[in-house]
Amino acid sequence: MKLVQCSEDKFKKDFLPMIIDLWCGDKFIPNNSQHNEWLCKKIHASFIDFGTALCAYTENDEPIGYILYKHDTGMEGVTFSGKIAHIIQFGLFEQYRNKGIGTKILNEACNNIKNNKGECLYTDTYAGGKNNDSMIYYIKRGFIPIAYHLGENGVNDFGQVYFYKIL
Repeated sequence: MKLVQCSEDKFKKDFLPMIIDLWCGDKFIPNNSQHNEWLCKKIHASFIDFGTALCAYTENDEPIGYILYKHDTGMEGVTFSGKIAHIIQFGLFEQYRNKGIGTKILNEACNNIKNNKGECLYTDTYAGGKNNDSMIYYIKRGFIPIAYHLGENGVNDFGQVYFYKIL
């Protein structure tokens, strides 16, 4: 496996099906121009706003998965700038899950952030259903849950859980 920091174009080309699945699920309609425009703008905004896509590939250059994170390293002399980073999206194609690859990608992202003076990494996921696996994943890798939000009026089935990890 090799890890590569991808450009926005390569990221979209290699991982678009997973990006759609993670951000849109079954609500995405490929021939809906508004859906396509929204998705392209969202991806672009992630990159333009200090986003980094750390992508994993097989030795034959087949895409495995990625972590998309933001780390604004801040302005020199501003003490609070550059201390935190945030995972925007993290995923692996199904055939590569539960093999330690995600942990390698996450660890490399943590090292990159720490080497750029980052001190803390945040993320969030939803509680309930199959998302419980995500919560367990982050907790096993040293993330600490800090907040839980029930969603609109507190009545939906899935609450949002926020995590942080000191680097």
